[in-house]
Amino acid sequence: MLEGRKILIVEDDIRSVKNYKFNFSEMNELAQVSVQYAVSSKEAISIIKSDNPDLIYLDLSLGESRNPEGLEILKQYSNEFNIIIVSGFDEYEDQCMALGAKGYIIKPIDFIKMLEDGERILNLKTSTQQRT
Repeated sequence: MLEGRKILIVEDDIRSVKNYKFNFSEMNELAQVSVQYAVSSKEAISIIKSDNPDLIYLDLSLGESRNPEGLEILKQYSNEFNIIIVSGFDEYEDQCMALGAKGYIIKPIDFIKMLEDGERILNLKTSTQQRT
């Protein structure tokens, strides 16, 4: 499951980041997955530009702004990267999918389903690339 992949998790809630880290550390099959974390949009953009992640789980509501900062990252990078939105709000799903999100997960997340969604998206992209 996601072996050898680079994953970026963009989440500004420190408790959620700790939960992600715990879940990744507890699953032996994820030992070969490179996971990075960003707690701000600025940090996320820096990692996206420098590390070229295979998959990005993007919290839509970064920072204190009334406008979801994650939307700006999605708009800027959805054509180049596999981005799955993670949000506590379902009202943005259609907008995010129209902007190029590959998936939309409503909080609280089911960690296994989150990984399965990511793997499915990466497998779809790989099989599409092989056919061309």
